[in-house]
Amino acid sequence: MIYDNLPIYDTFRLIDPDTLLGVMDYKGMEQPFFFKLHRDK
Repeated sequence: MIYDNLPIYDTFRLIDPDTLLGVMDYKGMEQPFFFKLHRDK
């Protein structure tokens, strides 16, 4: 996902059917921010 007015890039990878790994990076950031999204059932 790339935002039109912000220099932010979000990348997502499927871990399993209910879990995504996300990485957020933007210009000038020292190191990317990693996060996990899990679907509630």
